[in-house]
Amino acid sequence: MSRPSGTARDGRILMAIVLAIAALGCGTELPPPDPSNPLPPGIPADTGQYRQLIARDEMSKNPHPRERKAKCFLCSKIIVTIEAVGNTLAIDPENGPVAPVRVAHLVNTDKKKIEKYYGLLPKDSAEYDLWVSRKRDTIKAQWTLVQVSITANSVLAAKPMDLNYCHLRKPGDPKASDADFAEYTYDGKKCDYPIPESGPKASRASLFPTPVFASFLTHLAAILVQYAESGGGWIDCNNGCCT
Repeated sequence: MSRPSGTARDGRILMAIVLAIAALGCGTELPPPDPSNPLPPGIPADTGQYRQLIARDEMSKNPHPRERKAKCFLCSKIIVTIEAVGNTLAIDPENGPVAPVRVAHLVNTDKKKIEKYYGLLPKDSAEYDLWVSRKRDTIKAQWTLVQVSITANSVLAAKPMDLNYCHLRKPGDPKASDADFAEYTYDGKKCDYPIPESGPKASRASLFPTPVFASFLTHLAAILVQYAESGGGWIDCNNGCCT
């Protein structure tokens, strides 16, 4: 099999740099909830049944109104409220709950604009919940954004994401069941807990066959993951904070 020329490799690495700069400049966004994604186990797709299911949940009564980027050309800000549900301190990223647990409720309070990172629709169209569950074939935790339509009989899920520690709790740190966005926690400090390695390294190495290029892509991916985390949800969980 022929190896790509140095010029071709340089072109690929340049394209990766351009895409990375574009992602960092425009802000990260995730695929929004979609009918093709499965709901967490036991979560009904009927809005009436869903609301009956969550009616027993205890809200924190301490919602955080937070500025978020909107999906628009000039990236104007909108207000999204995020509020903890139940006891988030019981969540363990290393041992996810067998039955899904609702940990946060989110509402885009704007009447027209869509929130950029999660794709949250305006409050007159939908409300959202974050659920934590156990990943398939492992005991580790994942969380899934669930969209509940206001205008139709529709409950949709986004693709699940790994739930990892953001900061481990230090002796004397206060404990509180809480949910927020990552950039508003720990005085704005970035997550310092190492994220476990995952599968994409092999495909990156095959795309960029030399160690230098593979190493660059691994480092670039780590930067993008860390940047993406700053826009995502956060909860105070057992032994620390999760994102």
